Amino acid sequence: MSNKMIMLRLRYVLLSIFLLLLTACGNTDKKPNNDDINTSDRIQKIIIATDGSGDYNCDGIADEEQINQALKDISSSGGTVYLKAGTYKINTQIVIDKNTTTLEGEGKEITIIQLADEADRGEYNATYDIYTNAPPLIVNRSSATENLTFKNFTLDGNKYHQHYQVNGEQRQVEDGQDNYHGFKILGTHFNHIVNHVRFSNMNIKNTADDGIFTNFARDVEVDDVAFSHVGHSGTYMVYTDGVIIKNSQFLVTANSGVRFDSSNHILVQNNRIYGEIEKTGNSNFGIQITVRDADDMPFNHVILEKNIISHTAGAGICIDAEDPSNTNNLQIRNNVIYQCGNVGTEENRRETGGINLKNLKGTKIINNTLVNNIGGAIRIGGNVGFYSDVPVVTTVPRTTHIINNIISDTVKGNNNIANAHGIDIQNTEVNKVICSYNNFWNNTSNDTIGCENENNTLSMNPKFVSIVHGTDFWTTNNPDFNLHLKKDSPNIDSGDPSMSVADEPSPNGDIINIGAYGGTKEATVSR
Repeated sequence: MSNKMIMLRLRYVLLSIFLLLLTACGNTDKKPNNDDINTSDRIQKIIIATDGSGDYNCDGIADEEQINQALKDISSSGGTVYLKAGTYKINTQIVIDKNTTTLEGEGKEITIIQLADEADRGEYNATYDIYTNAPPLIVNRSSATENLTFKNFTLDGNKYHQHYQVNGEQRQVEDGQDNYHGFKILGTHFNHIVNHVRFSNMNIKNTADDGIFTNFARDVEVDDVAFSHVGHSGTYMVYTDGVIIKNSQFLVTANSGVRFDSSNHILVQNNRIYGEIEKTGNSNFGIQITVRDADDMPFNHVILEKNIISHTAGAGICIDAEDPSNTNNLQIRNNVIYQCGNVGTEENRRETGGINLKNLKGTKIINNTLVNNIGGAIRIGGNVGFYSDVPVVTTVPRTTHIINNIISDTVKGNNNIANAHGIDIQNTEVNKVICSYNNFWNNTSNDTIGCENENNTLSMNPKFVSIVHGTDFWTTNNPDFNLHLKKDSPNIDSGDPSMSVADEPSPNGDIINIGAYGGTKEATVSR
């Protein structure tokens, strides 16, 4: 045991003796029971500091020792480990041992947990020339499966200062190659899940794999978390039921910003998801959902709304299912999606465009603004999705409603894509698509291909507050278009009159606007 740990245990013993004496003085009329002498059952909050002012104190060397000890020493019924401002250097993982545990910092900009330079990288796999089975930075034990909260700190994987030796050559760790996650929160099967997990007011950056990975989990919320330079997806949730991801930012530099596999009851709301405009080939999708094993986890009640997605190399939103039988009630609404999908080719269209869907039924695409996407704005059916070998199921009919959308300036890109349609429907024998009250403008190819019904279509300049029509993805200098409507836009009060104006400010003409801000507080008022 290190001197550091000896001092830590001595401090803990002295604290225990003090609490026992305090208990004895306050209970002179009775003998102490087990609760009286079990110190760990009474510690609800432990403060950790780097300046000597905490219950436990860290010195920047293997600080996971103090943090893990504190997580063990809180009450058996749960408690809070509070990290005061400072940078905490860890060599290996932090382990959550108990239910109802909160790991909290003093603030996301001033409390930083950082993997130390050249930390423990796990085991080197010579066959694949990478380190595998590297520990995540923060993980739960099987004894900690309920009420886990993480908030108010930065988690920094420090991946640019992690190397390994191969035949005398020093190499930097590679993104997405089974390297360490930021958080890895795991159940073991459907009968042993992790329930009620919260992440809020955090920065998660520089991990070599996913920022947050969950498996066999329920009731997970991510709120106000900024993800940057993670080595795979910002959030990747598998067999996770009941998810809210909101008010967060995702800089997509590897796989996807938000990713789900066989998950259900999902709300992705009010997030900013974007790729690096100078490095567009490094990212994949903005939001990616794959539906497999739907008998175990049906795909129902999924809402993607009020997100701004741009400059992802793959489609802004990509969803594909093995079988549409257990899919229903997908709503994609009030999103702004622009300049996405530049890596797709004519042979591989699965990664093109703004919205790319396959094998789904019961889908509504309502009040979105899709501008200057590559290879198509909305594409349904055909070769879609990350798992391109999944066949199109032709025995289950499905209906998609596309209503009140602005679709403009769709371009072919530089990868020899033959067409750039506004709406492109493949496999029309099973895909019934009803289009109404959409505005198409300045698209390179046809506005629609394969729609069964088209009603009340507009073809007019939408008059955005700030955009240069026809601007190509690769020459755009200002990625932050303002796609609100000008006061003289023809899309004001032009949507489906049967739909509610909802939160539109007055005067609103009692008719919803077309586009992403229709029905919201950000709608442009009536002329």
